Amino acid sequence: MSAAALLVVLLVIGLMIGQGLHTLAENIEKMFGWIIGRIYEGQQMLKFKNVSTDLDSFKNVDSATGKSGFARFPPTWRNGMVDWIRRRIWGTYDSFVGHRYLFAKWFQWNYPPSGRRPFDSRWEERARDEALEPFAEAVDEVFDINVRQQDVNKTCDLYTRVTARLSISPFSVHRRFQAIYSFCRSMWVVSLILTVGYILALYQPFGDFAILSHSPRIVYLLPGQTERLLPGLTLIATVVFVDAAGTYKRHYIEYVIEGFVIDHYELDETEEGQQQTLSEF
Repeated sequence: MSAAALLVVLLVIGLMIGQGLHTLAENIEKMFGWIIGRIYEGQQMLKFKNVSTDLDSFKNVDSATGKSGFARFPPTWRNGMVDWIRRRIWGTYDSFVGHRYLFAKWFQWNYPPSGRRPFDSRWEERARDEALEPFAEAVDEVFDINVRQQDVNKTCDLYTRVTARLSISPFSVHRRFQAIYSFCRSMWVVSLILTVGYILALYQPFGDFAILSHSPRIVYLLPGQTERLLPGLTLIATVVFVDAAGTYKRHYIEYVIEGFVIDHYELDETEEGQQQTLSEF
């Protein structure tokens, strides 16, 4: 086989593997999104109250009372740790839910139905008005939809219309973050598969099966027994990429919202300027 033919074959195989991983990652994302949706629906049926994922209760606790495990630390350190833990928790949440669902949840958290905060509220009511109010006004003007009063499912449908409009817009910064979070999502799936594979091949927890008797080639390149660290390293990579995927997905949603607002009002200003120029003639 010539070098050119080999290169073409490798490119095709790489494309197939990449698309397969992308599809697998999407299906895993949808599965977790479905599970989270069922949990939320169960909470709605059971009418849980005063349930919150907010960690602010750990902040600024009087050390004399001993009410918090963080109380032994200085307030600045304690608040920093709480914020770091919150970011990791929500980063994981962002990574495991679909971008449409996350887009819809931003509005549910900011505009809770009937003035009642959902049990998984991420921030206080109307805390993101600076970013979301201009978007809500732009959506109302363009699509005649009051996004403040929609439920999550209808807002998910709105996401398609918003991104369709942005697809013909010069404001495309959101696409960069979409590509990065898609890459991170595929990487954490690969890292997780490697973790499971290394555990099965190196530790053989289910006995000595022929399919598990193969040693990864990387084992021969490492000194001593360091190959035993491979599952731990790939697991760390999985956690890092899960967090990174959530972070970049959140940035993607932010830039979709901001891009739609900028596109709408910039377009209005351009049309007004053109009309004013024509009227002068």
